[in-house]
Amino acid sequence: MTAAPDEGNRDRILAAARGQFAARGFGGTTMRAIAAEAGVDVALLAHYFGNKDGLFAQAIAFPAPPATILAGVFAGPRDEQAEQLTRRYLGLWEDPSTALQMQVLTRSAMADETAAARLREIVGGAMADERVAVALEGRRAGFVTAMAHLVGVAVARHLARVPILSTMDFEAVVARTTPAVRLHLETPD
Repeated sequence: MTAAPDEGNRDRILAAARGQFAARGFGGTTMRAIAAEAGVDVALLAHYFGNKDGLFAQAIAFPAPPATILAGVFAGPRDEQAEQLTRRYLGLWEDPSTALQMQVLTRSAMADETAAARLREIVGGAMADERVAVALEGRRAGFVTAMAHLVGVAVARHLARVPILSTMDFEAVVARTTPAVRLHLETPD
């Protein structure tokens, strides 16, 4: 069964937007460039997404809400949470279905205040989720520093492509990174 033409246009626009945002960040990406890459009229972007902010929000959308992912991490035994957080976060960068969203969000947030604000909304919303808030009681600062560490590893591996780290087996990256994440999570606020 083939997709409806409208659905095909929307998918092409999203794919083009992810590519443009990943390469140029939020500020360096134009709606015209996205439309040209997708092979559609620029008016169609407004039809589907409203504006650039709406398109960006859809370009960084994940299959599961971040709060649900974190709730799953923190639902397990406390002594396994550091490894689960490391594995799930870095796994988003490894998974072809979410890797581009991670690049888009990270590159854009580093270069543009609108994208950085969106990232803060995502993180803040996930931390405010009752399931996550209860699990992080007394460990919020530890969680934030653990995430900063994980972002640094992901940037070095996937964006800067630091040779040793970028060629290392995923399991080795998880094994080397988990102890630092554990230290952050176990340090009380």
